[in-house]
Amino acid sequence: MGQACFLVVDDEPLTARSIERTLSRLGAVVALGSRAEACAKLDAVRAWTALVLDLRLEDGTGLDVLAHARKLNIQAPALLLSGALEPISINRAFPLDARVLAKPCEPDHLRRWAREAMLASEEVPCRITKAVHELAAKHALTPAQTEILLGTVKGIDRAELMAARRVTENTHKTQVRAILRKTRTMSLGELRDRVLRQVAGAV
Repeated sequence: MGQACFLVVDDEPLTARSIERTLSRLGAVVALGSRAEACAKLDAVRAWTALVLDLRLEDGTGLDVLAHARKLNIQAPALLLSGALEPISINRAFPLDARVLAKPCEPDHLRRWAREAMLASEEVPCRITKAVHELAAKHALTPAQTEILLGTVKGIDRAELMAARRVTENTHKTQVRAILRKTRTMSLGELRDRVLRQVAGAV
């Protein structure tokens, strides 16, 4: 596995530096100060070990950033930090699969959470690969079809998949239709969600 990489989003410089010092002992840290910067970074980079987000930002909230990440299928563990824990915010964090802690966050608590996130980042991809190969065996998918399904579940878009496999759009569409026919599924998105639910249930 490569080096862990954490995204920290906090508009308080002193807090951001403190978090960065704590996490830098475990991996690389990208620290940003706004919702706009964070969303742009997530658009450009999808591979994160974990996200540490301030709940209140000058141009939005950490929940906005996290919702954007989840729409991009970035499933990295997330920690929301707040100076004033509000029930509404805690409830909104739950469906986005985030943990919430009050500021100031103890460095030992942050390191413990980060280590758990690193462990999850090692285990979950292996579980995804296993689940996809089990489904492929059950439905007699070819190696090419299995590769498409695995890439889709991991959040790789169609253009990237076609480029990586060096195939035309027509060839890709033919393979996708075969996958859906064999698995009796309406869309790759539905099949992806089925695999992710299976993996989530096993974690």
